[in-house]
Amino acid sequence: MYVPYLYRDFIILLVAFLIFPKALNLELPPKRLAHWAILLTSVLFSTVITFFISKTSLSFMYLFAVLSLLLFARFYYHCNWNLSVVASIISFGVCLATFTFSAAFVSAFVVIFHVNSDVGSNVWVDAVEIICISIIQFSLCFLLFRIKRFKRGMPFLLQHEISDIGVYISIVLLLIVSFVANQDPSHLVMAIFVSAVFFCSMSLPIWWKNSTTKFYIEQIRKRELENYQLALREKEAEVVRLKTENEQFSKIIHKDNKLVPAMEMAVQSLLNATGQMEPAEWTCQAEKMMQRLADMAKERKGIITDYEQSSKKLSSTKSVLLDATLSYMQNEANSLGISFGFAITAPIPFAFWREIEEPDFNTIMADLIENAFHAVDGQELKAVLVQMGSLPNGYVLAVFDSGIYFDSVVLKNFGRKRLTTRSSSGGSGIGLMTLHEIIQKSNASFCIEEFLHISSYTKKVSICFDRKGQFRVVTTRQEELQKNVNRPDIIWGNPEH
Repeated sequence: MYVPYLYRDFIILLVAFLIFPKALNLELPPKRLAHWAILLTSVLFSTVITFFISKTSLSFMYLFAVLSLLLFARFYYHCNWNLSVVASIISFGVCLATFTFSAAFVSAFVVIFHVNSDVGSNVWVDAVEIICISIIQFSLCFLLFRIKRFKRGMPFLLQHEISDIGVYISIVLLLIVSFVANQDPSHLVMAIFVSAVFFCSMSLPIWWKNSTTKFYIEQIRKRELENYQLALREKEAEVVRLKTENEQFSKIIHKDNKLVPAMEMAVQSLLNATGQMEPAEWTCQAEKMMQRLADMAKERKGIITDYEQSSKKLSSTKSVLLDATLSYMQNEANSLGISFGFAITAPIPFAFWREIEEPDFNTIMADLIENAFHAVDGQELKAVLVQMGSLPNGYVLAVFDSGIYFDSVVLKNFGRKRLTTRSSSGGSGIGLMTLHEIIQKSNASFCIEEFLHISSYTKKVSICFDRKGQFRVVTTRQEELQKNVNRPDIIWGNPEH
């Protein structure tokens, strides 16, 4: 086979192999070695397949190339067969589309500047042209996945919302290129084929853009529907709560309508009998009456306190997802008898969502609040406060609670292995591991601060988005914990008195 064409086929194969994980936005390990392994493996497979094609002279060599990529994707990336087939075909389609634009640009350059007439057509000129085309093609693919709309590849493929149009366009491109590469058609047929290739190459990114837009609109619609359903469930729970409270107050009013006049008569009778009863007997009767009044006041005070706590409205974060989670946690706290509060001292800046995605932030907030609920379980004072605010160099999420301190075993294994202190109640330890993974991904700092002289709270757990990635512990138990924990990555500190 002609050497420049062999190089051309190698580049097309290599680009297709590299486009595949980008198109599916596959999450690779955050290590440079993993990316180099993908590149080297793709080069190796492309070389072997190109060599095999050159020896066998297959009529439809790109069909064989697609099958090779399919097998590579199935066993290297562990994708299912259906996804591997579709993604392999579309990867080659995108690859051939970028090759078409690159070849058109180089051909236009050659024609405008009369390169062949000046130098003479030979293998070196063809080789230089192919090299220029490959450089432009690599640049186009790199820039394509830098565009905001295409940066996440084709997420609709992973959600099994596959459009046949993109597959058909890619198959047409593969068939035309395979035919032209192995035949010598007339000028008219060649013009028709070239026009078809350009049409398909233009149609593919348009299909990609429209499919991505449609996918994101559908995702937004699903999220809005979930939020509406959540809001509806909350409203239904609110109606049930109000009905229950209304019944409680109705019973109290009904009881008080009879009890208050009776107590009034009893007090009046006791006052009238001041001179007719022995002082000791009168005092005993007065103490019993006072105890009864105190019990009545305590009962009503507890009901009123519960009503005020359940009716308390939380501040808004301007995020539907976060507000829904906080509202849900407030309802959970009410059912568990926990005093729950939320304070936001500074609004969440728009740029903050570049540091962490909203679902991840919601996950760590929910995990921290849930851990606080478990920490205050069994305590006489059950209080949890969630606080959001700004830092000099970032933003912070803090959760205060009146529960027990962190055990040294938890501190020792945090982020290293899955561990739970609540295995008897169904705890799995996955929450802390997920929390650590998100913190690492965001390069945030995990901070624990224990208090001695704050009446309501015993500790504060904070996630500081300061891009420092530290693990900080402020405690009076430093000497005791350091012996058991033995972690050089922890920055220890003493609380300020």
